[in-house]
Amino acid sequence: MITATFDPPSVTAAAGPAESRTITGVAVPYGVAGTVSDGSVVVFERGSIDPAARPVALRDHDPTRPIGRVIDAADTGPTVTATVRVSRTRDGDDALVLAADDVLGAFSVGIEPSDFYHDPDGTLHVTAGQWHELSLLTIGAYPTARVATVHATHPGGSMPDLLTADTPTDPDVPDTPTEPTEPTEPTEPDDDDTPTVQTVAPVTVPVTAAAGRAGPGRYATVGLRQLSGMIMAARGGDDRARQMVHAVVAQTGRIEAQLANVTLVGTDNVGAAHRPAYQAELVDIVSQGSPLVDVLRQGDLERGDYPNKTFNSWVKRPQVALQAGEKDPINSTAVQILPASVPVNTWATGNDLSQQLLDFGSPSFVEDYIRAAGVDYAETIETYAATMLLGAATDVTTLAGDTFIQIVGKLMGAMDPTKVPAGSLFLAVSYDVGVGLIGVKQTDGPAFWDGSVSFGSVPTSTNMGGLSVIVSTNLPARTYLLGPRNAATWYDLPGTPFNLRAVNVGHLGLDVAVYGYGACGVQYPGALVKTTQPLV
Repeated sequence: MITATFDPPSVTAAAGPAESRTITGVAVPYGVAGTVSDGSVVVFERGSIDPAARPVALRDHDPTRPIGRVIDAADTGPTVTATVRVSRTRDGDDALVLAADDVLGAFSVGIEPSDFYHDPDGTLHVTAGQWHELSLLTIGAYPTARVATVHATHPGGSMPDLLTADTPTDPDVPDTPTEPTEPTEPTEPDDDDTPTVQTVAPVTVPVTAAAGRAGPGRYATVGLRQLSGMIMAARGGDDRARQMVHAVVAQTGRIEAQLANVTLVGTDNVGAAHRPAYQAELVDIVSQGSPLVDVLRQGDLERGDYPNKTFNSWVKRPQVALQAGEKDPINSTAVQILPASVPVNTWATGNDLSQQLLDFGSPSFVEDYIRAAGVDYAETIETYAATMLLGAATDVTTLAGDTFIQIVGKLMGAMDPTKVPAGSLFLAVSYDVGVGLIGVKQTDGPAFWDGSVSFGSVPTSTNMGGLSVIVSTNLPARTYLLGPRNAATWYDLPGTPFNLRAVNVGHLGLDVAVYGYGACGVQYPGALVKTTQPLV
């Protein structure tokens, strides 16, 4: 994977809506030569980056320091712009402040090229690639790219409250891993499976005295592979490994609860404890398998949202009109906005791993199990989102003999401009339609259809005339779905697609489960159109 950076220009801090935590700017300039991480020169050709991708956002390309996720991107022609939703974590809070202070003003993309060539000067020209991450840096290389706007507001203040060097420190909790003290043995869990909510008292996040910033806490850099090995070692009778697992969960679990304030945190919640380390891996796994979910506007699930997520849905929008003259009556028409709600769904799977498998199986089994569960989780939420969007879309009649271009034209023509909010559009197609795009020739469509198809991953992604075309394996055959990205919102936990629980690790048992929450709310039902092309 190559990483391309951009020069840090001035940053404009703008007032945003309540609870807004976003950073917006140019992610990639097309046709501009720049220096990547290994010192070589690279040029991204137009259409080489899929704006429908929703990669994780990192600090300095460090996978152990995720700060959020790209929630919107657009191909403007000369550039790809991106908006990052910043998670409520220590690194996320720092990133917002530093970006607003013009300290972190450079975006840097992490791209895995799938189609490229070298010119006689040795410059690498990328014509297609997989967008894996977007980092926020201090120093960049492309003067035409910039972080443009920082929205950082929350109830009661304009910027998040941050701990400083004046914050009381805990001398017993160093920032680097040391031998953990003997943890208190957890109480035996109840025999029933009824979930319980534990009240977590506020804690002081440890601060590094020398650096003057909050540290991640004991063993917070343990990754997914290391975590799997620790669990296996604890199960095998390694008392030190058992103590390490307990120390990590007890310390960083409290910190995570204080920052996120959403996840139910207990001494058996491995996901909350280790999220800062392996979260980037899980986000990438789930994002690759749920392109329809990622193309939508992203929102957070918060306390009080269960069992239903409530949002506003417009029935009749305000109408702005010209005032005839000074002190003349202004336009005032009836408006109607109704609260709508959708159930917050829980998806989960789990297994009681056998004694024999744990004793004789590969130490990587737990890691592979979590990864496989993440793949299936992505497919499951993709099916749910497709069902919700298709149910809210208006059906459009098409003919068996219609070409791809003709069908898209009919869908565009069927959209009601009075019901479609301003914003970028997306087109989702079923897998068989995506395969059919392989045979589309430039002569098959009008001049403005500069189709660019990336076959470097499954599902395939396409960009045609600035319209992001995503292939969803969960749409019914011969199905097309067109609409604006902000017609609907996908709600999940801030900064994480799903969580991991390993129950009763301290007693050398291992019941592994993965779970996640999600809801899809359609704010503009009339803005979506669909069709299933008939066979005859």
